[in-house]
Amino acid sequence: MNSSRKIFVLFLIIFVLFQLVFSRLTSSAALRKNVGRVPLWNATLVDKLKQDLLLNYDKFARPTPHTNITTVKFGMEIKNVEVNEFKSTVTIAGWTRLVWTDDKLKWQAENYDGVDMFHVAPHEVWQPDLVVQNSATTTAIAQESTNLLVFKNGEILWVPTTTFPVLCDFNLKMWPFDQHRCKLIIGSWAYNSDHVQLQYYGNANNTIVNNRTPDEVLEWHITDFELLMNTRNFCCGNSYPTLVINFTLKRITTCYKSLILSPLIVVIILSLLSFWLPPKSEEKILLNVITTTIIVALMLYFTLKLPAMGNDTPLIVKFYTSTLIITTLSMINAVLIIFLSTTPQKYPVPSMLRKFLNHHLGIYLGLSNYINQDKSNLDNERNKPPENFYSGKYQDDWILLASVINRILFLIYTLIFIVLISKYTL
Repeated sequence: MNSSRKIFVLFLIIFVLFQLVFSRLTSSAALRKNVGRVPLWNATLVDKLKQDLLLNYDKFARPTPHTNITTVKFGMEIKNVEVNEFKSTVTIAGWTRLVWTDDKLKWQAENYDGVDMFHVAPHEVWQPDLVVQNSATTTAIAQESTNLLVFKNGEILWVPTTTFPVLCDFNLKMWPFDQHRCKLIIGSWAYNSDHVQLQYYGNANNTIVNNRTPDEVLEWHITDFELLMNTRNFCCGNSYPTLVINFTLKRITTCYKSLILSPLIVVIILSLLSFWLPPKSEEKILLNVITTTIIVALMLYFTLKLPAMGNDTPLIVKFYTSTLIITTLSMINAVLIIFLSTTPQKYPVPSMLRKFLNHHLGIYLGLSNYINQDKSNLDNERNKPPENFYSGKYQDDWILLASVINRILFLIYTLIFIVLISKYTL
């Protein structure tokens, strides 16, 4: 009898415990089911609206039936552009405008005392997975630092700040008067064309602008926007929507005109001026040294501003390289001219050449003073004693020859500089 009572009591205890556990689970489920309807003492209409809409909201699922297509409108306003020629990148900073419709976030405003819009954080709702497909980094298209605006018809507006480091193929041949054609490729990463379609918000030339004030210093100007809607096939036979924004970057060259063109004029003048100095003047070498120093300084400046591995060498660099070679040859010529003019010569200039120099060629080159001086010195030499007859008899002829060489090289160098300017700068 005692054993039967013990068994009965044991079953009774188990039954009571079972009832307690069952009732506890049932009440928890009911509480979870009705939590959206539990009023908060300080809840506003917006709080109630957000609870009703977002309680069972799945932010990882596209917010529309699978047979429908979600249209995403993309727009942007450019605030700043930075170009890195060494990395072949263009960094675009600005505001991005994204607009799409979320069918799960629609409501009747009259049911919430006229509330027709509220704000949510980006992580609370579904977002289109747009990426920059020609980005130089893995940066997302939008930074989750700004809230989204949700309207009663389900339309969502998101205007985040963005930074796009975009790859661009630079052609620096016309540097620093260059312009480049670049592109920004926006596309969905996971959703194909059956799920997401892209549209541009507004008109490119009216929307994509640079709002810098006139007082701010700009190095680049963005022009010639072109929009292209395209699809790309990555895998599995699916096409993915892309929006291609082509634009032109034009360098603002106000500063470069002073830094590069002014030394160019100085180099040309100094190079040609050395040919007009007297043949005996050692300042010829000094002028060529100054010219060489200016060119080398500019070449060092170019190494700081231009990448070593480029598609094409800038024409201005080719011009200064050619000028450096010409200046080196001019320095060699100056040394030879000074040697001919200052070293006593025991042998005369060939008679035919001397006759040609003293008449036609010398006169045409404007060397009448040297010709008259040569004749006067020759008469004086003839009146000297025999023992000093050969001391400087032929020196003036060689000075005249050196002057003729200088004038001829001046004409040749002038022609070379004209050709170089026409080829490399115009």
